[in-house]
Amino acid sequence: VSQGMDPVSAGLLVSTISAGNLCGSLFMPMFAAKTGRDKLFIIVFAIVCAVGYAFAWRLSGIANYVVFFVMGLCSSALMPFFFSMPVKFKDVGPRYAGTATGIVSTLELAGALVLPGLVVPACMTGAGIDYTRFFLIDGAAFIVVLLIIFFLPETGWKANAADKV
Repeated sequence: VSQGMDPVSAGLLVSTISAGNLCGSLFMPMFAAKTGRDKLFIIVFAIVCAVGYAFAWRLSGIANYVVFFVMGLCSSALMPFFFSMPVKFKDVGPRYAGTATGIVSTLELAGALVLPGLVVPACMTGAGIDYTRFFLIDGAAFIVVLLIIFFLPETGWKANAADKV
């Protein structure tokens, strides 16, 4: 709305993101499971989110809706991977899966609480919120996620099959 978008278009844009969220959380893990390589999908999704959140908000027209759908798809596709990962780690497995998943949930909720409290005040100016800075920081947060992903092992079934050989 701050870019001169009317409220109906803004609502449609948010709905487009939500539709992407639904499709991403339902279908993208299935595609990754068919390939047997989860980490590649996670890396691609994190890169799309980093670039999308940093720059896509400046788009207009139909490109805005398409890119925001893809961003919603990629950002929500990350969650099923992260929540299922602890069970797939050799040292965690089913025995400690509840504890590990609880830690993942706690970190996710802590990020949802702490990051807005840090990001929004850092973006405040005398005239309101500096949206350029706000979305660049959002993109940078996905870069941090991407760096963490590089240290995680592959958890797809092809990696498990290679370990058993």
